[in-house]
Amino acid sequence: MIPARHAFACADSFAATHRLETAITAAIAVTVFVAALTLAVWLVRWLLALKFSLPGVVSVLLGIALGLIGTFVLSAFQEVFEAFGADLPTLTAWAFDFRYFLWTPLLLTAIWQRLSRPGASRHRGHLIGLAAQTMLLSLVHYAMYSPIFRIGCVIE
Repeated sequence: MIPARHAFACADSFAATHRLETAITAAIAVTVFVAALTLAVWLVRWLLALKFSLPGVVSVLLGIALGLIGTFVLSAFQEVFEAFGADLPTLTAWAFDFRYFLWTPLLLTAIWQRLSRPGASRHRGHLIGLAAQTMLLSLVHYAMYSPIFRIGCVIE
């Protein structure tokens, strides 16, 4: 049998270890956030130096976000949904099958920037790209949450 004073010491040790792990996790999260913010600021300055319009810069940043979502977030969702073993909705299955094509808007924005003349046509193209990327992001968001909503209906 463990004496009471040792039991309290173990509990204090566990709490201290938990606080240390939480502090380390927070420090890592802050470091990653600062690094990502620094990279984003550098990227915006570089794009503005290349004569990108503001909608072009936003379109590039949204294209990068879509590509990262397709590469990392959708693969994590796919592992979770496969663990359930249920049939996925068609839109969700398509999102998993074509997730690497989410980098395409970024490529199209770069091509449009290179081939278009400065002025209104370039600006209009970036705005069209922003609208298309926003709709694509909404579709991907819906595709990932529709199975969760379906599971929620079954559980209730």
